[in-house]
Amino acid sequence: MKDYYSILGLENGASLEEIKIAYREYAKKFHPDKHNGDEFFKERFQEVQEAYEYLIKIQQHQQPIPEIISFHVSKKEILIGEFIEVSWNTKNAKEVSIVIFRGNKYEDLPYFNLDESGKKKFKISDFDDELRIVLALSSFSEKYDDIVSEEVIVKRKRPIPEIIKSSVSNNTPVIKSFYADESSIIRGDKITIYWDVNFTDFNIDLWEIENNGNKTIRRLIKTHQSLAQHGSLSICISDIGKYSLELSGKNSSIHKNIEIRVMPDEKERASIGRITGFCCASIPFTIMTGLSQFAEQMFPIVFIISIPLIIFAFIAGYSYGYRKGYKIQQD
Repeated sequence: MKDYYSILGLENGASLEEIKIAYREYAKKFHPDKHNGDEFFKERFQEVQEAYEYLIKIQQHQQPIPEIISFHVSKKEILIGEFIEVSWNTKNAKEVSIVIFRGNKYEDLPYFNLDESGKKKFKISDFDDELRIVLALSSFSEKYDDIVSEEVIVKRKRPIPEIIKSSVSNNTPVIKSFYADESSIIRGDKITIYWDVNFTDFNIDLWEIENNGNKTIRRLIKTHQSLAQHGSLSICISDIGKYSLELSGKNSSIHKNIEIRVMPDEKERASIGRITGFCCASIPFTIMTGLSQFAEQMFPIVFIISIPLIIFAFIAGYSYGYRKGYKIQQD
């Protein structure tokens, strides 16, 4: 039997991508049209073609079938303009994609080249009676039969019936919705808030929250007035900390709060990591220094032991501070 890997200049077990690259290179190199129809190059080109077709067929049979491990949505019913979070976990997929079908009157929303597992938030502006959210996986074998998909149906929430609406006095202030697109942001980023109320005289205030022992201190940062009954607003917060956005009626006691956390950026987190690392490294350094003073003859041994301990303590402290240290500034 012919050694088809060798014909394409490959080692046994070469990947599908390596086979394709080698084929393109050898087909171009030995193509008869480039050599005035020479018989040698004709035969060589046919060998290359045969090797490629054989190895591709073998690869297609060896490729594992894609698999959907889990696929969930955060809500089974949503209102127009609401956010919905989709989470998925897959394996053996060449490409992962999500397509949102909104109905015959609206364009589909495709999202391609997603990670094998992850989460994604979508804001659905409009759709028919239901959304079809489809997760599709393509196979490395590139055969249509190996495409795997799963579908989730999300229903559209219906407005409150008029008979129920009429039971609530038009003079009674109601906050129908008040939410933000994120609960935490990086310093300097913008956060968008959305609201829907049935009254006009209200404010949206931004408060900074500080915990001083058992006491919580609120400091007013900014007030937004003269707002429409329903709309959205983008706010940029430049300082790290905990904040509260409060929607409150001027002539009533009605109010609603949203808590926001503002995180340090990449440089600040690295700085916190370095500080934590130096603090951790100082512990073994202090201990080893004390030991060496009591036993001077042991100094070379203590020095050799202390170096890796100090390095390890710094790396561990830096890693902890980088990932978790910003909580010191928030709480």
